[in-house]
Amino acid sequence: MGRYTAPFQLPALFVLIAVLLVWRNQRDQKERSKLWLNGLTAATAASILFVVALFGIRDREYARFFQEAGLISPAPPQHIMLTIDEEQQRLAHVQAAIPTNEGLIAHMFVTFPFDFRRNRIFVADWMGMAGLPPGMPVGKGPQALRGYLLGHQVRYIAYDPHRVRLSVSVPDDELSVVIANPAAYGRYGWVILQSKVSLDEERNIAALATQYRHIYDDDQMYVLDLKSAR
Repeated sequence: MGRYTAPFQLPALFVLIAVLLVWRNQRDQKERSKLWLNGLTAATAASILFVVALFGIRDREYARFFQEAGLISPAPPQHIMLTIDEEQQRLAHVQAAIPTNEGLIAHMFVTFPFDFRRNRIFVADWMGMAGLPPGMPVGKGPQALRGYLLGHQVRYIAYDPHRVRLSVSVPDDELSVVIANPAAYGRYGWVILQSKVSLDEERNIAALATQYRHIYDDDQMYVLDLKSAR
């Protein structure tokens, strides 16, 4: 959850600092010495130091910001090499292949460069774990997924298999068994559940990719037209 909350942690702490300063200025000296107020101030300061250390130093996020701004030399890639300009250009080509106002589900490593005003775009992180009612079909095969998407006016699938296909180790148990009782897998039950579900949906997309036309394919990612058979 860190990557979702990180953009809000520091702003929230600064807002809390401002509130604390207002409180302190509104109290007389006797009130200022209250243990709870001083304790809250200390806790806020400790939280800021923790976030700075965790987010900025351990994860090297601040260094990454400086690199993207061109203020320091980029570090050698540790995992996947990501060049913002290249991703923006690639996704511009992807979206240009899709007619305006058509629905799209994107299971991709990068999605923020999309023009969300041009198309109705659904971003699938853990594929199959969330969806429009009644939820994405899981364990029912590729045609069930196709029918579900078309039923919600989503004609196109954009997939980046080289970078988002799951490579995690999961039990060989049947998907239905995991769904029925993820708690049986202990503290990693949720991870195993979402991994099994996403693997199932990724296999469905791969199967559909052999049956329906690729309106875009650059050997890195492709876009399927679910209404146009190959």
